[in-house]
Amino acid sequence: MAPLIGSTISNYIKITKGNNIEPRYYLKYILTFLIIIILTPFRWFDRLKYHRKLRTTTIEKPIFILGHWRSGTTFLHNLLCEDPNSGFVSTYQTVFPNNMATKWLFGPFMKIIMPGKRPSDNVELAVDFPQEEELGFMNMNPHSLYNFFYFPAHFQRYFEQAISNRGLLFEEQKRIEIDYLMLIRKAQLVANKNQLVIKNPVNTARINFLHKLFPDARYIHLIRNPYTVFLSSKKFFLNLLPTLWFEKVDDDVIEDMVIDLYNGLFTSYFEHKHLALNLVEIKFEDFELNPISELAGLYQKLAINGFDNAKPFFEKYLASQNDYKKNTYSIKQEEVDKIDKNWGVYIEKWGYKLPQNMKIV
Repeated sequence: MAPLIGSTISNYIKITKGNNIEPRYYLKYILTFLIIIILTPFRWFDRLKYHRKLRTTTIEKPIFILGHWRSGTTFLHNLLCEDPNSGFVSTYQTVFPNNMATKWLFGPFMKIIMPGKRPSDNVELAVDFPQEEELGFMNMNPHSLYNFFYFPAHFQRYFEQAISNRGLLFEEQKRIEIDYLMLIRKAQLVANKNQLVIKNPVNTARINFLHKLFPDARYIHLIRNPYTVFLSSKKFFLNLLPTLWFEKVDDDVIEDMVIDLYNGLFTSYFEHKHLALNLVEIKFEDFELNPISELAGLYQKLAINGFDNAKPFFEKYLASQNDYKKNTYSIKQEEVDKIDKNWGVYIEKWGYKLPQNMKIV
């Protein structure tokens, strides 16, 4: 089964229509479709419960964590969400955004089928942990960038639709705004917290979109050494995509996708960065060395209340991560050359070089 089990019938059909589904994945496609059909009456109940409340739910000064995949954004997200004042989109909501009213029923089911850790980096997973909302948005709207998880051969088309709305009708563009806003409002409504903390690498490329919906938003951009990001992202997608896709692609396609994704993400980021009036940029390497000090700086610069009260929760979470082992990497010379050629402008802009502990093999 695919995480699209939390989608709607029409959304699932729109995402898969016209794409190649290889015969070996027919069973997964059919089982996912059957579960979507079974869950449909529960979605009607969800709409009945939340529809009016969502129309009047307001979100003030949300915090958006930006940064490319594998830049430490999950670590920062989990840490910020330890603040008792913080609300977030949960892992449950990303799979079942249309079934929040029946979490008591589907939450236990989800615990059974989901892994305890992410296969790419051993980060712990749980139903109620913070999660990036793009996964939930994919279950609500057919124009999410994450459609490439299922059909990676069409990555470029999905990127252009999700980031610049290329080829989409005006009505489809408005539907994107409505669905995303409803997803975020539902997270706020369910969490009932003072500050909503959202982490989504895709948002790095759509500050203009976020600014339109949330003009008073606050942003934290986490930057990490591009050489490490390349190797980690490559490993991440090589491990993740085969567990999700309906069509197989070769490893070199995934490697090229990582290169293009990075360039596309930051081209849009720098084009629209000026709209993010409340933006703080930090390097992951600095944050990793002094997380409490960096958090204090973030709270001060972005005028986030409650650091002193949240500090003990941050310290407790950090202590729980003491045994976490990060992946270590070696790199081929041809990979170094490829990164320098394609990402050299960003390496120079952020003052990075090949890490000393990264061996060329």
